Amino acid sequence: MSRQSRSPWLVVILVLFVLLLLPFAYGVVGDSESLGRFKLTVSLFRETPNTSVSNDFQHPAQFSIVQVIAGDRDVPKAQVKNVARLIKTNASILQTTLGQLPSSKTKVYLYSTQKQYKRVAKSAFPASQVAWVLSETGGFTVASTVYIPLYKYSNNAFIADTLMHELTHVTLNSHSLTPKMPEWMNEGLAWYNGTQAQERIDEEASQQTRVRLFQELHKAQSTGELQSIASESVAVAQDNLPYNVEFQDSLGVSYLIRRYGINRLGLLLRELKHRSFSECFQMIYGKSAQQFQNTFTGLRPVGNAEFQWSYPPSAILH
Repeated sequence: MSRQSRSPWLVVILVLFVLLLLPFAYGVVGDSESLGRFKLTVSLFRETPNTSVSNDFQHPAQFSIVQVIAGDRDVPKAQVKNVARLIKTNASILQTTLGQLPSSKTKVYLYSTQKQYKRVAKSAFPASQVAWVLSETGGFTVASTVYIPLYKYSNNAFIADTLMHELTHVTLNSHSLTPKMPEWMNEGLAWYNGTQAQERIDEEASQQTRVRLFQELHKAQSTGELQSIASESVAVAQDNLPYNVEFQDSLGVSYLIRRYGINRLGLLLRELKHRSFSECFQMIYGKSAQQFQNTFTGLRPVGNAEFQWSYPPSAILH
């Protein structure tokens, strides 16, 4: 066979070889589940160092990577870009409240349909909980990976809320703080940060949500069903509380911030790396953590509880 006749065959072979390599090229920035799906990487930097947080705590959080990935092929590129933008513009909330960003690479998967979201939920939760996850959650976090059912959202205010809520969990997980804090602090921080993001975009909607949730608390108080933030875990497991417990948790966080300042919260999270939550709380706030969480309900308690605090339904929490 002449040299001229062999050239076309060599070209064909080379083309086939390149085509075979394409899937591996996609996998360089993702994983097998996201092959060929649109993704964007968001680089987060600390804008202003928090001088109240010691160097050993803030240095790992100077730079953070968040990868936003279409969880299925029907997620529009525009939606991926929008979520990436919302993360970029609201990441300062994590810095302000927590004094840090996620220390490990974070992945945020977006899903366009319940069918796709259900597939992921089934792999993360027991079969008995999947239906609840699909109907009651707006997203969930496993370690440093976030899963968002994009089909549930109609505006940026609520998407931003969920993103900052879940990225709070990612941040606490990545710094190994989640196991060291009570549930009310963990969920309270997440709800608080989510609300800050929602307020930036639609303060009126955020206010309306607060009014409704406060009304639930007042109603529960009038019927004798209002529990302290320490009592909620058992009641939640039994699914018998007539109000949003994560909102109540956020009131505990709000109380500490409003009364003692945001810097003390950062100090608490720093010290939590080396001490128990009870020790940190006593040292920083001068109060017993057990006493606080056993008496705090978010509303003015009945009796002579030391921690008396009441937010009127019209209050805007910061």
